[in-house]
Amino acid sequence: MQHRQEAPECLSVRSVTLREVAGGATPFPSRVREAICSAVGSIRRDELESLLKVHEADPGNLDGRVEMEIRKLAPLLTVVANQPVSSAVRFNSDLVIEAGDDLVCLEIEKSYLARFELDVLKMQVFAAQTAKARPAVRCFGAFIVPTDNVVARHIAGGSRESSYAYLCRLSRLIAEIAPLQIEDILIVGYGVLAPEGEQEAPQKPQSRGESVLRADGLLPDDAIIKGLRRYPTGLILDLRRRLAAACPGLCEKFNPRVRYLGYSRKGESDSVYMHVQKRRLVLDLRLSAERADEVRQSGLQVKPRMNYQGMAGWLTGVLVPHGTDHQAVVVQLVLEALQGD
Repeated sequence: MQHRQEAPECLSVRSVTLREVAGGATPFPSRVREAICSAVGSIRRDELESLLKVHEADPGNLDGRVEMEIRKLAPLLTVVANQPVSSAVRFNSDLVIEAGDDLVCLEIEKSYLARFELDVLKMQVFAAQTAKARPAVRCFGAFIVPTDNVVARHIAGGSRESSYAYLCRLSRLIAEIAPLQIEDILIVGYGVLAPEGEQEAPQKPQSRGESVLRADGLLPDDAIIKGLRRYPTGLILDLRRRLAAACPGLCEKFNPRVRYLGYSRKGESDSVYMHVQKRRLVLDLRLSAERADEVRQSGLQVKPRMNYQGMAGWLTGVLVPHGTDHQAVVVQLVLEALQGD
C-alpha cells in the first residue's frame, strides 16, 4: 500500500517499498519512513529549484536540507552523512539513519541520469558489511527521487518513466533476488506537480484574486485572445484546436499574467507548457531531454532552459515561431508528451 502526503504549497510526496510493490508486507521501520516522508514534504515547492542548483558537495543543497529536516522532526534518530559503505572501495551513502537495531542507507537523487542499480548494489554491500560487524542489526535501503521527471532513455530502456515509476518497476526485478541482503527498500517520491493518476480537487469559481483559468477541454477562444492582447494568437488557437481533436480528455489551464498555457489529460499531472512570447512560443514537454537533436533535425530550434522541468530531464526550450510551417511536428510532440507511457 502506498503512502501519500501533501501539504499546501509544499512538495507532493508519495512512498512505497520494494516488498509492497511485490505485493507483500513491509518490515521497514515506520518511524523512519514517517520521518523521511515528513522531511521531504516540509520543503516548499518554490524552494526546490534553488536547492537543486546547489552542488551536493556544497552546503544548502537538497541533501543537506533533508538531513536537517529529519534531525528536526525526529531528534531521537541518529543521522550520519556521507558514510562509507565499504573499506574496499570509495563509495558513500548520502545518509545513514539509525533507529535502535535498524539501519537505513538513504540515497537522494536529483538527476534524470541517476545510477539506481549502483545505489541498490551499495545498499546490498552496506547490509553485508553490517551483518559481519553487527549481526543483530537489520539493514534497509531508501531512495528519495523525483516523481515528475523523465529518466534518461539509456537508463530506463527507452521508457518515459519518472525516477519513482522506474524504481517501482525495478523493484519487481530486485524482489526476485533470493536471498536479498537488504531487508526492504523504501522509495519516496517528490514533485512540484500533482501526483500522476490523481485528479486535482474541483476548482472553486474564479475570484478577482485568482489568475489561472482552468477547463476540462479547452477554455473559450475569447478568454485566450483577451488574455494575450497585443500578442499573436493565430498559432496558439490553431494548435489548441488540433490538440483537442486528437486528445480526448484534454485539460487546459491558462495564466494570462505570465502568458503560459498548460496541458494534461484529465486526472493526470501537466505534461506540456507553452510560454507565449512576441515572436514565438517556447515549449516545455515531458519528453526525454535526449530528444533535443531529433527535434532540431525536424526543423525546430531547441534551447534548453534551466528551470525545474529542465533539471528534471524534460525536453525544454523548443522554439516555435508564430509563422512556423511545422505545426504538424509540434502537435505530434505535444501528443507524445500527453500520452506518456
